[in-house]
Amino acid sequence: TGNRLTGLRCRGRPTNPLRILQLDDNQLAALPECVGWFPRLLELHVRRNKLQILPSSIRYLQFLRHLDIRCNQFDQLPDFLTNLTSLEFLELSVPVNLSFSPMVQVSYEAKADC
Repeated sequence: TGNRLTGLRCRGRPTNPLRILQLDDNQLAALPECVGWFPRLLELHVRRNKLQILPSSIRYLQFLRHLDIRCNQFDQLPDFLTNLTSLEFLELSVPVNLSFSPMVQVSYEAKADC
C-alpha cells in the first residue's frame, strides 16, 4: 500500500497460500494475469491506482470474498465478476450494469472523493 508501484511482474507459480493482496494507493496501470494464480485469495484491494481493466484470470479466484477497485479509471467491468460465487463485498467508484447475487454488498464511492 502506498509504495508508488507502477507495475508488477510474475516469476513462476507462487508456493504460498496468499489470502490478502493489498495494493492500494499506487500507480498501477494494469494487474498481471498472475493475480489469478492465488486460488485461495480472499481479498483483493487495488483502490486508488490507474487501472483501466482487470485481468481475466480474476475469474479463477473462486474464494475471493472482498474486491475493492474504487478510485481507478474503469470505463466498464468484465461480466465474469458476476461469476465469483464467494464474493460478498464489491467496492466501486461508478455504477455498473452487472447483476450480482443479492448476497453481494455493492458499495460506491463518488469519483469526486477519489
